[in-house]
Amino acid sequence: MTTSLATHLLRSGAALSLLALLSGCGGGAVDMHYYNLPSANQPPLQKQTAAQSRTPLSVAPITLSSYLSGSGIVYQTSPVEYSEAQLNLWADDLSEQLTSQLRDSLDQRLGYAEVLPTGADTSNAQRVAIKLSQFQGRYDGKAVIKGRYQLYDASQHTLLDKPIDVSVPLKKDGYEALVSALGNAWQQVAQQIAVTLDGHAAATQRKAAASKPILVGESQLQKPADSERQ
Repeated sequence: MTTSLATHLLRSGAALSLLALLSGCGGGAVDMHYYNLPSANQPPLQKQTAAQSRTPLSVAPITLSSYLSGSGIVYQTSPVEYSEAQLNLWADDLSEQLTSQLRDSLDQRLGYAEVLPTGADTSNAQRVAIKLSQFQGRYDGKAVIKGRYQLYDASQHTLLDKPIDVSVPLKKDGYEALVSALGNAWQQVAQQIAVTLDGHAAATQRKAAASKPILVGESQLQKPADSERQ
């Protein structure tokens, strides 16, 4: 969002909040707008065959910083100030939306793993955990996502620990455009995570193959025939 848009949104939000208060006294109502992140249209990746072993992978619920845990869409008005919208809200819990979309995206994109559904047995699975410190619009006209993600093995040892830092320019002004840009940015995050996890799995397989002892064929261990000794 541009600086002028930021000012407009803040002024409009304050004016609408005042209008809501005044309307409540007079029995009127102010329209509230609800948004969900757009669904991703990602073509499914060709998975490994059933004969090949696929690693089970679970996705932990996304953890959000406290200022993101409300129902209002957050907008960053300056380098140090944030505002939560009162009339432009998430229709469903934001963490649940993010977790569901990430699980679906990884299931479509990952070649080495079987992404487990909610409620599945995860005792022998790798686990992806994410904490987001930023998920908002920003005064420079961009949707911003920042945080970190970790990959754990089944014994809860850390295999990967990587930062998340993605920003997407808004195509136009308004909360609808902001939500669309946040959805686009989240799919970029999912893509980056999928590429990193696939790369880690491939490197692990190469390392395991390189360290595997070479077995000498049984025929090479046999003694030479009498005719060969003569």
